[in-house]
Amino acid sequence: MAKPEHNPMAVAKTAAVMFGAWTALLWIIGSIGIYSGNGIYGGMFTMLKSCHLFFDVGALGLILGTAESLVYGFVAGYAFAWLYNKM
Repeated sequence: MAKPEHNPMAVAKTAAVMFGAWTALLWIIGSIGIYSGNGIYGGMFTMLKSCHLFFDVGALGLILGTAESLVYGFVAGYAFAWLYNKM
């Protein structure tokens, strides 16, 4: 039985949407203060700021940070599907 192949563009677009949506959701939750503190998710907003170049508290940080995550997700999804198809 032949191994099914992934469509790299479809996987890339799906991963980009997931990465972007997750970043936007964490920005919304972090900006209302749920992730700030010493709880189980404490420091999540700070961690995102340290990992993403443009992610910040303001609205511009949301737009640029989400756009950056979209690019990261697209590249990661495409690379995953391409490598999967090569194996």
